[in-house]
This record gives sequence, C-alpha cells and structure tokens, in this order.
Amino acid sequence: MKIKVYWPQCGSAFYKYREDIIDAFWVECTMQEAEKNVFPLLTDEQVKESLKYWHPQEEDHPDLPFSYKQLYFLISKDLKTIIPFAAHFPYAGQWNGYCPFREIGEREINDLHGIPKIVLTEEELANN
Repeated sequence: MKIKVYWPQCGSAFYKYREDIIDAFWVECTMQEAEKNVFPLLTDEQVKESLKYWHPQEEDHPDLPFSYKQLYFLISKDLKTIIPFAAHFPYAGQWNGYCPFREIGEREINDLHGIPKIVLTEEELANN
C-alpha cells in the first residue's frame, strides 16, 4: 500500500463520522491489499462503495498522479475513520485552487498499523 499525500487537520471530509479534527492519509491499495487490510474494517455498504469507485483499465494515462487499477481510501491517523473515494479525489478541480491535500514523500506500508507510525519531515510539515 502506498501513501503519497495527506490532509492535515482533516475535518470536513470526516464531519459525518466524527467531530474532532485529525490528520488523514490518502492510501492507495491493490484489490488484494484492500481485501486483506481494509475491507475487514468496513461495513458492507462501504465495501460496495469502494468497488463502485474502482475502474481498472488496461493502461492509465501517464500524466495522471493516480491509477484506476487501485482502490483509494482516506484514513485517519488513529485508524478510526476510513472512507472510500474515487481515485481522482485529491486531484480534482472541485478544490478551486485550494486543495487541502499536501504531498509527502511516498511511503510504503504493509498494513494500516503503519499509518499511526508515520512521522512527517520538517519539510513535509512546512508544505502545509
């Protein structure tokens, strides 16, 4: 699983699920990784929603910063909130010049328990 961007002090995407504000990470998974690590933590409805966003294609466009062959989740640092989203969510035009996501150095994690252990560099924190 890969993490390339995060949403510092995410509140608005989680408002339906929690009242506090917490950092959230954009997690990219293969179907196998999602089945093993993410789906067991989701409701049946959330799993169906995840699959609705999954549109594997023969080849992805080389200029896109994401792959339609993967599944994507916004996951809170404390792992209490996991929301499936479409692959383009952090990169979509809906942000009108203010995208809350911040780039970080790519991290590979073996399971979700790697998320709370992520320590951002001073440079990554300054990118807020």
